[in-house]
Amino acid sequence: MRAMLVLAAATACAIPDQKSNPLVCAADPLPTTAPAQVTIGGTIVDPYQNIPVPGATVQLMPTGFSTMTGDTGEFSGMLATGGTPSSSYLKLTNATYVDTYYYPGAPIAGDLDVPIEMLLPPELAAIGSASGVALGSNSAELIISVVDCGGSAVAGATITTDSGTVVYFANDKPDPAATATDALTGAALVVNITGSSTAVTANADQIMFRNHSVGTVPGALTETTIQP
Repeated sequence: MRAMLVLAAATACAIPDQKSNPLVCAADPLPTTAPAQVTIGGTIVDPYQNIPVPGATVQLMPTGFSTMTGDTGEFSGMLATGGTPSSSYLKLTNATYVDTYYYPGAPIAGDLDVPIEMLLPPELAAIGSASGVALGSNSAELIISVVDCGGSAVAGATITTDSGTVVYFANDKPDPAATATDALTGAALVVNITGSSTAVTANADQIMFRNHSVGTVPGALTETTIQP
């Protein structure tokens, strides 16, 4: 499978010179204002089968729009911000897929267009098996992607969470021997999370990335990014 690589970093900081320093925005403050309305959209895919997921219900949480993906897995809705960045997140449900939550890496301060992955229960079980960690029967799982100022995967990052076991991806799957993120996905799987909220952060090239917290639900999959 291919881990989630999202584009949320573009909403968090300016991108002046990514080619020479893709982490140059790390010192930039987050926006304090936002347009009155922003568009939240994206495409939901099943990465194992490389197909879109039609008929998935997408809800803006904790309150907001509810819409359904079309044949191509695409969705779109409007978020009323009140002029300030929003800490909203998405909940995705489908009768045959694992319930999935998506948390941006920073408060939403502009239009957001994100690819999100949904997994069938056997697919999530296969990822858990590849991690080499026995999954608890009532735990939550989390996929984290570490991205740079342009939304590209960051290699060599180490991820810290306050719950669960971190297993980094290598060659498109969790590898118990890996000690940091790779250039292909910049991702890690966190298994056996307990509690309803998990704090996440990352470090790469002696730069501490922005920390934030995500909700975690037993039996569900949460996806998020960590950005400079």
